[in-house]
Amino acid sequence: TFSFKVLQPQKSLLDIAQWLFLSSVGNSPEDKEKDPFAKSLLIVLTLTWTVLSNVLLFNLLVAMMNTTFENMSKKATLRWKLEKLRIVLSLENELPHDEAYKM
Repeated sequence: TFSFKVLQPQKSLLDIAQWLFLSSVGNSPEDKEKDPFAKSLLIVLTLTWTVLSNVLLFNLLVAMMNTTFENMSKKATLRWKLEKLRIVLSLENELPHDEAYKM
């Protein structure tokens, strides 16, 4: 059970912060639910938190995709060079020895 002292009409920021925390964990005191400023502050903070967390998560996703793209690009360049080397070596091996030294 939760006991909460009755506050005067002038509520401090600490009291509102405590109410916001308790509301976020699902334990909202009854007398605080009627305060319109605290309710609007809870809505604003919740929306701000939601927007900021989504922006940060999207930024993290873009950064991870960028790193993955760079790694795959490096691997593709390396594979292209290796395949080019294989083609040159196979063509060189098909030439007779006399013609290979003339080049």
